[in-house]
Amino acid sequence: MKPPAEKQPSPGVPLHFRIQYLALAIIGWAVRFVPRRVALALARLLGRTGYYLVRGRRRVMLENLRIAFPDMADRDRKRTAMACSIAFAVGVIENFRIGDLAAAPERFFEFEESDITRLRDIFKRGNGVVFVYFHYGNWELLPPAYHHLELPRASAVARHIKNPLITDMLTRTRTQDNLRILFRGHAGKEIVRSVMHGEGVGIPCDINTTRDEGIFVDFFGKPAATTPAPARISLRYGAPIVITFIERKKEGDKYLVRFTPVLEPDGYRNREDAAAAMMGAVNLEIENVIRRDPTQYLWGHRRWNTRPPGDDWRPRY
Repeated sequence: MKPPAEKQPSPGVPLHFRIQYLALAIIGWAVRFVPRRVALALARLLGRTGYYLVRGRRRVMLENLRIAFPDMADRDRKRTAMACSIAFAVGVIENFRIGDLAAAPERFFEFEESDITRLRDIFKRGNGVVFVYFHYGNWELLPPAYHHLELPRASAVARHIKNPLITDMLTRTRTQDNLRILFRGHAGKEIVRSVMHGEGVGIPCDINTTRDEGIFVDFFGKPAATTPAPARISLRYGAPIVITFIERKKEGDKYLVRFTPVLEPDGYRNREDAAAAMMGAVNLEIENVIRRDPTQYLWGHRRWNTRPPGDDWRPRY
C-alpha cells in the first residue's frame, strides 16, 4: 500500500510548510500499520528527541513551570517538561490512530455517569452550553469522546496553525457528525446562533491573547491575558459554563473524560466585574486540574506573554 499523496497546496504555501505536512502525513500513514505498543514506543522516542532538539519550546516549558511552581526543584522541573514533551508526542500518534477509537470507544474512554446526567439535564433547558476546554491530557480526543455520547450538536473554536496544510489535516480529524470546527476571528455569529439553538460551544481558555481581546485574571498567581468570551456568552444568553477536560489514566490506554464543574451565570450577573469574576473562577478550576498532574499539561504556550499596562514583570521567553 502506498503512503497518502501530499495534498496539493496553493501556490502561496512555503516549501518548508509542504515538507512539514508531508513528513506528518507519512508518519501518520506508517503508524496505522504497526501494533499500537510499537507506535506509542516510537512516540515516546520522538518526544524525548524533540525535547532536546527544539530548544526554544523547551525554554518556554521550563519558564512556564518556573512561574507556575516556583518552589519546584530544577531537576523536577526538567523531568516534568520532558514528560510533557513525551505526552504531546504520544497524543499526536494517538490522533493518527483515531480509527482505533471509532472502532471501540468504550475501550479508550471512561465517563462519570453523574457528569453525563447533569449535562443532559442542562441541554434540556434550551439555553445551550459553553464548554471551556484546555490543553490537558489529549485534548484532541475530546471530539470523538463527545461524539460517542450522542449529545446535541456542538461547535468548537480553534486557531489556525501557521501551516495551513496541517490546519486542514487537524480539521478533518476533529470534525465529527455532531461536532464542527469554527475558526477564531470568524466564529462570533455562529457561536451565538449555536447557543440560541440550544447547542454546545467549545472555547479554549488557556491561550495567551492580546490586551484588546482579553482581560487579565490570575492563573497560577500571575495575571494572564484570558479570553472573556465564555463568560460574556454565558451571562448574555444564560448558557452555563462547563469545564471540560480529558485525563490520561495511569493504567492502560484509557482516558477519563470529565464535564465538571458547572458555573451558572446567575451566580455572577449582579457583580460589576461579572465577566472577570467568572473567568477567574474558570482559570482557578483549570489550575486545580493541572496541579493534580502537571505532566499532562501542554506547557509550551507563552501563556503569560501579554502583560497588563504598567506591569514591569516579563517572563523569560
